[in-house]
Amino acid sequence: MKKVCIDLRFIGSKGHSGIERYVRELSLGLTEIRTDLDLIFFVSKGIKVKLDRAEVREIPETYFTLKQHLGFIVNNYLRDIDLYHYPHFDAPLNLNKTQLVITIHDLHPLNIPNFIPKVKQLHFKLMTGLSIKRARKVIAVSNTTANDILKHWKYAERKLVVIYEGVSSNYYPRPIDEIDQVRTKYNLPERYIFYIGNAKPHKNLARLIQAYSRLPQDLQGEYPLVIAGIRKNEPPFTIQNIILPGYIDDQDLPALYSGATLFVFPSYAEGFGLPPLEAGACGTPSAIARATSLPEVMGENAFYFDPFNINEMRDVLLYALNNPSTTSEIAKKAQIHAKRRTWNNVAEETISVYRSVL
Repeated sequence: MKKVCIDLRFIGSKGHSGIERYVRELSLGLTEIRTDLDLIFFVSKGIKVKLDRAEVREIPETYFTLKQHLGFIVNNYLRDIDLYHYPHFDAPLNLNKTQLVITIHDLHPLNIPNFIPKVKQLHFKLMTGLSIKRARKVIAVSNTTANDILKHWKYAERKLVVIYEGVSSNYYPRPIDEIDQVRTKYNLPERYIFYIGNAKPHKNLARLIQAYSRLPQDLQGEYPLVIAGIRKNEPPFTIQNIILPGYIDDQDLPALYSGATLFVFPSYAEGFGLPPLEAGACGTPSAIARATSLPEVMGENAFYFDPFNINEMRDVLLYALNNPSTTSEIAKKAQIHAKRRTWNNVAEETISVYRSVL
């Protein structure tokens, strides 16, 4: 029986919630598939995960460090592993004949000016190129990310496989009593426009806030803007009708999506862009940026705006709020669309990649 190891050390990490979601959901999906592969999962020391029909091993070294590469060589963690799946760009060095599969989520450090310091950018490009060269297969989470990879490493074309991310089965329209309970927990109004994410520059919150502030005052009063997932003192603004509930517990997200009148996602740089898909699964329509992977992910099942045009962003918000019949139709289409992408799909497609390598 071939031994396949998936590295889950991003679970419990800070600042990598997207990758943590990816490995958490992928691992659950993989263990639900009946397969003749022997699944092994690496986790960080002290992190507890419960996975059926799989072995879990603790690895003390953390990712993004020289110690990680030395630890994998000295301790020979992959000595009995036939295939190792690392979910990011800096795959640990390995002297064994273990086959390597990597997942690349985005190339923000190379595509976004000043995203990280120049030295870190060079490190990112060096390690990504080295990981791609060593890998038998490179999973990209969208065609957008795949095309970005090919701009820098043309030789990756024969290794690339695009596997879209999925929506957890926890995301579905929640009943009104559950929505009210969660709204009360975070002190939110009955109606609101919702954003969830971080406050990094490419998330484009400054322009969103400007666009929202240009809406008619009565509409702002009726639909406050809830910006969730960031520290309450993080953004440099104080504007009426904008609510900052802070970080949101994962189990509360489906109810907050379900309770929103409109989900808004103004990011101009995404490798995939899962939140609009999650909102759609909960029956909530989205107004999102016409940029990078977002049109690829949502298709015709969302409202779109130019993320750099503040007036257009305002106009789209205004249209969505003032045209409930059209908005309801978009919501229905988005829900059907979201149901097509599950983490079980992702797991099955990933297993196919493993088999093509072994």
